[in-house]
Amino acid sequence: METAELIKQLYPNVYETARKLYTFERKVHEFIDDTYGKDTFNSILKLNEFHQEIDNVQQKKFSETQMNKLAQKFSRYFDAYSLATYELKTQIGAKDTLSIMEF
Repeated sequence: METAELIKQLYPNVYETARKLYTFERKVHEFIDDTYGKDTFNSILKLNEFHQEIDNVQQKKFSETQMNKLAQKFSRYFDAYSLATYELKTQIGAKDTLSIMEF
């Protein structure tokens, strides 16, 4: 059995929250590339704006901009993943949790 399937079976909450976070982040990157061109100056600016908005959301600075709304959604997925991995850490320890997270 491959590692991903093992994690999915043993730690379904961690697997699902990681999958959702990764999928959303990938979709944001694809949206930026499709809208502004792959590896263009404008796409780099928008990606940087997205990451700045993630910082803003973490500081409870919300706005109605597209990037801030995407950052808010990313933050919800990240918070769910953080909670799932924290709960796993309390069960199996930090070292094993980090190994699962790295995969």
